[in-house]
Amino acid sequence: MKGTLDQKGIEYYMGLPYSILLHQIEDEGKEYWIAEVPELPGCRSHGSTVDEAVKNVEEAKKDWILDSLEEGDDIPIPIDRDRFRGKTLVRMSRSLHRALALMAESEKLSLNQLIVTILAKEVGRLGVLNRVEGKLDKLLDRVNDVLETGELLNVEKDPIKSG
Repeated sequence: MKGTLDQKGIEYYMGLPYSILLHQIEDEGKEYWIAEVPELPGCRSHGSTVDEAVKNVEEAKKDWILDSLEEGDDIPIPIDRDRFRGKTLVRMSRSLHRALALMAESEKLSLNQLIVTILAKEVGRLGVLNRVEGKLDKLLDRVNDVLETGELLNVEKDPIKSG
């Protein structure tokens, strides 16, 4: 039921074994940790320590799930970790391989680290965009429903503008 919080629902989802990815970041001379839940697009937080980042992402996960329950959105279930080994073979053009290798060298990263970083950033970006797009679609559907049923607000015309 849309708009209704299901407390059993939040307890169920919070009890599932979602993955947490941690990344150490340095920004303006300060180091901190980013924690994210890859199964929940855009669900991330940060902290000055690993423990703080994990604690904060647990709160972010709860907020993410509560928001999704309130909106009636689907909530992804955790990924079966045994299904994935973290290894894949990717074929690419020589020019792309060269460009990536040069970029990795300039960043003092292995080619593998660079490719994984680029892919992770893009997956996160697309996840957030897809979630926003879904919310916009629902909002536009609501606007269309209101327009079709004629349930507009009774607003008197502005006598100055209607002239």
